[in-house]
Amino acid sequence: MRKIILLLVATTFSLIGCSKGEDTLAKSDLKATMSAQLDPVLDGSLYPSAVYSMAQIKTVDKNALTYFNLSIESEVEFNGKIRVTNDKFIHETLIEKKFQKGMNNISVNLLWKYDDFIKFQNPGITHFSFQLLDREGKLVTNTDVEVPYRSVSECVFALKNGNQVLDFRAFFASYVNEDSKLIDPFLSETLREHNETYKAKPNVQLSSGWAGYQLGADYADLQVIAIVAQLMRKGMNYSNITDTSNSSTKVYSQNVRFINETLAVKNANCVDGSVLLASILEKIGIRCFLVAIPGHMYLAYSRTGKMQIPSADIQYVETTLIGSGSLEKVFGGKNDQDQKFIGIKAARELGLKPIQ
Repeated sequence: MRKIILLLVATTFSLIGCSKGEDTLAKSDLKATMSAQLDPVLDGSLYPSAVYSMAQIKTVDKNALTYFNLSIESEVEFNGKIRVTNDKFIHETLIEKKFQKGMNNISVNLLWKYDDFIKFQNPGITHFSFQLLDREGKLVTNTDVEVPYRSVSECVFALKNGNQVLDFRAFFASYVNEDSKLIDPFLSETLREHNETYKAKPNVQLSSGWAGYQLGADYADLQVIAIVAQLMRKGMNYSNITDTSNSSTKVYSQNVRFINETLAVKNANCVDGSVLLASILEKIGIRCFLVAIPGHMYLAYSRTGKMQIPSADIQYVETTLIGSGSLEKVFGGKNDQDQKFIGIKAARELGLKPIQ
């Protein structure tokens, strides 16, 4: 038995040695030191949802959108490259730079694997490797950074930067997914069950199916009511689960269920329910707003397609009351102060895309 264990250990060391040898770079004659850290504004953790949300915002200067800060002190001036690797979040990233003699402070963005972000449902820890290379690709120096990361379900809605608190509640729009493959089957089921339920009342049937605004405001209302009633029939309930394990005092975040999760568990907090309903309504062409107030969110939609705020065309939907069984309560009025309207169409035009 002891010989078998020794053989296995020897084989393991041999395999590790072979793998490490393949990645060994020739050593450069240049002398430099390098340190790297995640941007301090993120308070020590990477938030995949925020990286995803920021990726295509048209008003953001992509050159200013950096996540890591490097300090490189060189004995001489030289042209070289910074090579960054990580097996989870990025493609290998090469950054060509001219490095000055002395201290060089450099902030870098990376080639993110955006399509993989949806996989990271739980927090974890990863490592980013930074290599400083000379013009010939020889290694000058290197450093690794251990980075905790949060779940992609964790939405950053505010960030404390010095004495300022920056508002990122628009990022909730990234959880609205009008492209979800689950919506069409839901709509087919809703149409069939609604028209079957009201077959004796032709005036409240969806006789023209899902028509958006084509048949006027009253028909738009009828479509929304039918969808909310279907969520009631499915047993959707309010669940006040928003907390995460995030202990940051600078980055404010909350857990948001993706719409497949909400439909599966039939539970939704105020954001989950608003995100789900907005996804379905946007699919049929009904323009929606996530309405955020301190500590709460509900939905609003335009009855006519007009998007001006404030407007008499806006109808509010209190998604936390879908489980009450009362349509009257769900479609009550709102007169809250400090409302922030997050228009889904406007968010898409700005570059905020669904996380998927």
